[in-house]
Amino acid sequence: MTAADPTTATAEPHASPVITGWRKALGFGSALAIAVGPRDLQVLLLLVRPGGVRIAATETIENYAATPAAEWGSRIRRLLQQHDQRALGATVLLPRSEVSVRQIAMPGVAQKDLAPAIALQLDTLHPYGEQDAVSAWRALPGRNGALLIGIARQTTIDHFCALFAEAGVPVGGFTFHAAAVHSALRLTGAPPAAFLAYGDSAFGHELYGESPSRPIFSADIDLPLDRAVGLAASELRLDDGAPAGALQDFLPAAGGEAGSDALLYATALGAACPWLTSAVNLLPPERRTARTRPWLIPTIVLGVLVAMAAMALLFAGSVMDRRYLDRLHVEIARVEPLASRAAALDRKTAETRARTALLDGFARQTHASLDVLNELTRLLAPPVWISSTEIYPDSVVLTGEAPEAEPLLKLLNSSRLFQGAEFVTSVTKANGAEQFRIKALRRAQP
Repeated sequence: MTAADPTTATAEPHASPVITGWRKALGFGSALAIAVGPRDLQVLLLLVRPGGVRIAATETIENYAATPAAEWGSRIRRLLQQHDQRALGATVLLPRSEVSVRQIAMPGVAQKDLAPAIALQLDTLHPYGEQDAVSAWRALPGRNGALLIGIARQTTIDHFCALFAEAGVPVGGFTFHAAAVHSALRLTGAPPAAFLAYGDSAFGHELYGESPSRPIFSADIDLPLDRAVGLAASELRLDDGAPAGALQDFLPAAGGEAGSDALLYATALGAACPWLTSAVNLLPPERRTARTRPWLIPTIVLGVLVAMAAMALLFAGSVMDRRYLDRLHVEIARVEPLASRAAALDRKTAETRARTALLDGFARQTHASLDVLNELTRLLAPPVWISSTEIYPDSVVLTGEAPEAEPLLKLLNSSRLFQGAEFVTSVTKANGAEQFRIKALRRAQP
């Protein structure tokens, strides 16, 4: 676009976006938007349905400050009753002069750490000094950690809360110009990467734009339109081909009553379906006195979708499990004969090993018994005579006679094969010799 000639940029009108796809299915809500002007209140009731957007009613409260709040509040309540929206809370667009808007970047900061990080530097972001302030913020998607922050005096929030409470109009939120337009533009999806929108305001021209070099530009400029557009385009560093036009052209077209203010319309769009947009609400949650019934619609829809998905997963899981078991049974039947043969072979192998071990044991036992006999022959030389030798795995028992039986115990204990030799029975004498029965334990051999 050319900075000096906005008419050149808008020679071909920008086509109003349309709510489509899944956003159309979830596009169900209502909003009561109230713009606080220098003298008047502008009121707009908006209905968003899957079939389209409709402005149900508009109202202007002239010189609201000098009119009893109960009087103009009754007009707003009557408007809501006529359209069966008694429970609808108002979204109030605060005057630009009452809100300080800041954009800061916090790249790399986790979502859970953003709130404390902003709170640490909040006092440096507003001009209110020691006065208490209320803030709200929103991360700007795709902007490398950029944040949009709105800050208002606590006294301002308290004043308007008391004013609308006196009027009997429940308030669901307070917002500001940049946040209202940014939110409304996201109702149909992402807007162009770089663009400029403008409209009339009480003090001149309202301009709003976005570009890669500047996430959000929002200003009220008291200059001729061409100069105001040129200044905004320079701030945004827009290319010549960037779309530019009236703010109304960048928002979904609405049926119903015409002639509504584009900024007020944008406020209502963002408030009607906040689950599809990125609203910024300066009113603390505990002070939001009303909630629109269509809030339940996306919850119900999402709940039904989640239930259907869970049922589908459960059914699919059972079917897959059954198919898996069938395949498993077929495979078991195929390999079962092989498994039986393998088990039989294992049993035969185990039996063979046991027999081999038994034979080895006999061989080792025979060899050990021969060693015992040889050792006894060496130790018990004549005239000792052994009439009986009993060889056990852990001991030997000797029966015989000798001129003296007592020394035999010491002789056996001195052997590398025996220990703990003792008489099993009493020694007796017969024919000049001592008859004995000795038991000796076998030493463990390496």
